[in-house]
Amino acid sequence: MKLNIQGSQQLIIGSFYRQPSIQLNILEELERSVETVLKTDNGRLPNAILSGDFNLPTIDWNTNTVKDNPQYGSVMNTELVEITTNNDLQQMVTEETRGNDILVLLFTTNPALVHNIEIHPGMRDHGVIITDINLKAKTWKKKPRKVHLFKKADWDNLKTDVEQELTQFLKDQEKVETSTTEDLWLFLKETIMNAVNKHIPQKMIGGKQHLPYINTHITRLITQRQQRYNA
Repeated sequence: MKLNIQGSQQLIIGSFYRQPSIQLNILEELERSVETVLKTDNGRLPNAILSGDFNLPTIDWNTNTVKDNPQYGSVMNTELVEITTNNDLQQMVTEETRGNDILVLLFTTNPALVHNIEIHPGMRDHGVIITDINLKAKTWKKKPRKVHLFKKADWDNLKTDVEQELTQFLKDQEKVETSTTEDLWLFLKETIMNAVNKHIPQKMIGGKQHLPYINTHITRLITQRQQRYNA
């Protein structure tokens, strides 16, 4: 739904529901819809809000990462993280909406739009989120950040590197016995992160309020089209 309000930038509002039994294809459809709705001629992200019951409780939205042993599998959870990250959507709900889980989510391209999120009892066992929307919100500038492209990961070599490092470490019995818990944790963390950075491609996003998939070539074509229209 698109809201055109005098004196304010257009606001796009969308809703979504994923039944627990529905598999990955529903998120692939969501991705296509999000990219279509957010596509603009000038390449700038519109003000948009997407909310609904996603039924994916094992995502840490503070870090945009999937927790260990995720419910519904890592592929499903990672897909949602990548959809929102690649389209500059930020998740705003921080309180549990069912038990200890955050199932009802609210994403926006401009966090300055969203104020005073409250969780209220719903008709069943899910909470309902109620929020105020600031229609006069200024564009929120995001800091550039690095994200991993998990779809392009080389999982086999990543696992091999980690296994080799751990095997080599365990061969040094003296080092193992003299290492503290903190030492072991730092070694494991460094080993995993080195493998991740080596075998999972990365890219920088954010910093500018634009659509990630609007590149220089597309921007040039849009400009040429506009020039021909104005001629």
